[in-house]
Amino acid sequence: MKKSVVAQSIQNSGVINGLIATSNGQPEPSINMGVTRCIGSDRYPGTILEISASGNKIGIASDTTEIVGGQGYGSEVYEITPAVAKEGQNLSYYTRRKDGRFREVGAGMNCTPLAIGSRSMYRDPSF
Repeated sequence: MKKSVVAQSIQNSGVINGLIATSNGQPEPSINMGVTRCIGSDRYPGTILEISASGNKIGIASDTTEIVGGQGYGSEVYEITPAVAKEGQNLSYYTRRKDGRFREVGAGMNCTPLAIGSRSMYRDPSF
C-alpha cells in the first residue's frame, strides 16, 4: 500500500528552515521515520532507512515528491511518498554531533542540522 503525505509550502522559508532544524525536543530516530533536509532556503523530505548500533549515525534516502496543486513556483502543494529500503540503494549519512543534532557526514558544525520526525518539501522561487 502506498503511503503519502501532502505538504504545502511555507513563505519565509529561510526562517522556517532554521526553526525546523534547530527546534529542541526532536524524537530519537527510528527506521522509516520521516526527516527534512534543509539546504539553504529549500526543504527536501527523506526517510531513515539505517541506524548504527550506537544510534549516532543514520542513513537517509530521499522521498519521492509530486506536485499536486498550487498557484505556481513557490506555492506548490506536494504529495510526498516515503522511500522504502532497496538492495544497493544509495543513502546519505548523518552523524550526531556534540549538540545532539544530526548533520551530514563531512559537513561542519555550521551546516543546518537534519530535522527529524517530519517531512517537508519546499523550493524557494527567489533563486
